Amino acid sequence: YIRKEHNLLIGEQSAEKIKMTIGSASPLIDELTMTVTGQDRSNGLPQSIDLSSIDIRHVLQDPINVIIDGVRQTLEETPPELSADLMSQPVYVTGGGALLKGLGQRIEDELQLNVQICDNPLDSVAVGTGAILENKDLFSSIKGSLIK
Repeated sequence: YIRKEHNLLIGEQSAEKIKMTIGSASPLIDELTMTVTGQDRSNGLPQSIDLSSIDIRHVLQDPINVIIDGVRQTLEETPPELSADLMSQPVYVTGGGALLKGLGQRIEDELQLNVQICDNPLDSVAVGTGAILENKDLFSSIKGSLIK
C-alpha cells in the first residue's frame, strides 16, 4: 500500500510497527495517525508521510476477511452439539493476529459469538500444545478423534 499509494519503500519491521501501532480491524473511538519515513522510489531520498488508522484498516480488510471467513467455515462444519456450546461459551482468539486492535470485536459483530482474546496470544498455542503432549490421556483422546 505504501509503495503503491505513496511511492515509498519501507522495510518489514516498519510495516509491522505500523500495523501494530495504528492498525485495527474495526473503527477506533479516537482514530490514530503515524509518521512513517522511507525511501522515495523516484529519487532514493528519505521522505516522511503521515498515515491514519483509517488507511491501514482499509489495507487490512482482505486479510481480516480471510480470518473471519475461516472462522465462519469452521462453524458451518461444526457438529450441532458443539455449536450450542460455542454460542454459550467464549471463543478464544490466539496468535499474533489477536493483537490487532478490534479483531475480537469484529469477529463478535460479524458472527454473533462471545469472543475473548487470550491473555498471552503469542505463546498460548505452544503452551497448550505442550500441555496436551504432557497429558497422555488427553493426547490419546484428541489423537483418536482426529483419526476418525
